[in-house]
Amino acid sequence: MTALGFTAGEWIAIAGVAFGAVAYGVRETLDLVGRSPSSKRLREENVDLIRRNEELTGTVTRLEQRVDELRSEVDELRKTNQVAVLRAIEQHERNAGDRNEKTLAMLERIATTLEAA
Repeated sequence: MTALGFTAGEWIAIAGVAFGAVAYGVRETLDLVGRSPSSKRLREENVDLIRRNEELTGTVTRLEQRVDELRSEVDELRKTNQVAVLRAIEQHERNAGDRNEKTLAMLERIATTLEAA
């Protein structure tokens, strides 16, 4: 028996438990004040995530603007395309009228030729 009635092995066990408790307390304190390696790593990851989020937000904004521009272009092309189709229909009608007149003239010549024969 040694001091306070503990053996040397018991003192070593008590010292180990006390050291573990102190180490645990120090680690928790460092985590709470942000001084531990894990806290630093978390802060760095958080800063990195915030930066990436800002980049993604900017990318989304640019892409949304581009989509709006493309929608406007599509609308304009639809309007233009409709005008082009109407013009093509008008041209077709004019050409059809010309063909009709030429066909009627040809039929008259054929009829005249058959009557003369």
